Amino acid sequence: MTNAHYENFPVASPLLPPELRAPVRVIYAFARSADDLADEGDASASERIEALNAYERELDHIDAGREPSSDLFLQLALTLKEHHLNTQLLRDLLSAFRQDVVQTRYASFDELLDYCSRSANPVGRIMLALSEQYSPEMLDQSDAICSALQLINFLQDVAIDRKKSRIYIPQEDIAKFSVSEQLIAEGKTDHRWRIDAISSRSCSEPNAKRCSTSHSCGRSPWLGIALYCAWRFTYFRKNRGRSLRCF
Repeated sequence: MTNAHYENFPVASPLLPPELRAPVRVIYAFARSADDLADEGDASASERIEALNAYERELDHIDAGREPSSDLFLQLALTLKEHHLNTQLLRDLLSAFRQDVVQTRYASFDELLDYCSRSANPVGRIMLALSEQYSPEMLDQSDAICSALQLINFLQDVAIDRKKSRIYIPQEDIAKFSVSEQLIAEGKTDHRWRIDAISSRSCSEPNAKRCSTSHSCGRSPWLGIALYCAWRFTYFRKNRGRSLRCF
């Protein structure tokens, strides 16, 4: 499964400590297959929701100590037990996947960040838990990076998401910059897609966190998020005292 999908990142990379590669593969298999239930094929919305609910029931079985019904969930149960993980972060992912089935537009940036808190941030938190680096500061840094990467992915996949009738760019930003859905459908880019690089310079380190959650920095919060990601990642590497590679 790790080779069957295009990803922006390596899955269970050789750069990971050997003891983490197997659990990462198992958790990826869960997340990837659940995401496919929401996205792939020609199932109806109700069928997709029911399939995702079936995944949630499997997590209920794990929590209750009952034997899972498939090899995937058997491996997942063993992984969770071995690494002292609970199922809540996986349930958060399922919540985001269900939302993808029923919601195709986002009114505001804050609403989109709420989605990111369940679609992306749980992955970073799981990785921290597997690495036994679950401090409050690292949780904050991880959430920032994961949300930033999710937002960047939205910008990268505007055309792909449009074919699925989804537009993740907040409606308030579409209105503000006069980027119509017709323009997106036609794949046209012009000055309305540009970011004011000069005003974005106010996203200095002291303002980075504020920029990540508000529209007050520059003309677009998306750039603030990306800059926050870069700053946070640099800070994380420095304070870990060792090289940290993701790609």
